[in-house]
Amino acid sequence: MKVTRQELISADPGSVWQFATAVERWPRWMSHINSISRNDSGPFGVGSTATIQHPGLPATVWTVDEFRPDTSFRWWAEFFGMRWSADHVVESAIDGEISLTLSITVTGWPARLLSPLLTRQARKAINTEFDAFRNACQTASDR
Repeated sequence: MKVTRQELISADPGSVWQFATAVERWPRWMSHINSISRNDSGPFGVGSTATIQHPGLPATVWTVDEFRPDTSFRWWAEFFGMRWSADHVVESAIDGEISLTLSITVTGWPARLLSPLLTRQARKAINTEFDAFRNACQTASDR
């Protein structure tokens, strides 16, 4: 099961990338996350881990397994017998806009069984996160 949202937004690519990789600050502007704490220090990149607490879910460790500086990262976690991965992609577009793509992929037999429920929940999370990124980045660009 995979859910993706991609849109053009008016924001500076550097600002969007900065918000995307400052994961410990996400709970300040994303209502679907209670807390995030980095489990390592140093620059965010391949091998970085963070513990995320979503409402109603166990605290889960997410690990970055793909990272392209200033462009994209993917991280993953396993819980409830499923592997979850989340991609964040920032690309230059036209007329000073950028293309922001967020996606969640869930695999494992429970994902196949619970696909309609998981798709609904993943779409809600993607939309909440996307809107938070857009609002935070556009506000930062307006300053």
